[in-house]
Amino acid sequence: MSPSLARKYNCLHQQMYMVRRLAEANYRTTSAGKVPWSPKLQGFWDRLSLWKLLLKGRQRCRVSSRKVRRLMKKTRLRDAWKKTTDELEEALSAERRAYKQAKRQAAQLRRDFLTAQTKDAKKNSSQPAVL
Repeated sequence: MSPSLARKYNCLHQQMYMVRRLAEANYRTTSAGKVPWSPKLQGFWDRLSLWKLLLKGRQRCRVSSRKVRRLMKKTRLRDAWKKTTDELEEALSAERRAYKQAKRQAAQLRRDFLTAQTKDAKKNSSQPAVL
């Protein structure tokens, strides 16, 4: 590469770099569906997954019975398999409404979870905190 061509390339590269940096500094960020995780919200998500899986199974789609059993154990919903399709649809819509309400407090639930974690870590100083 000739010296004049290298200078032109470097000049163009510098301009492109500055334009990108300015654009990056001035663009708006959106959360785009990111919900801060907490154990309480995980419970809502697990119940939603269970109702969806059971409904899918009622529609003759392949569903792992082991996965259903694990979710039933995790959510402590032992009689979920006995529900009718109408009951499953009602439970799913009710759970969606509850999750939508809980999602509004997701940031606060996350903060509460983290403060509880740090308090436990201070109390049990021999074990490191898992954040």
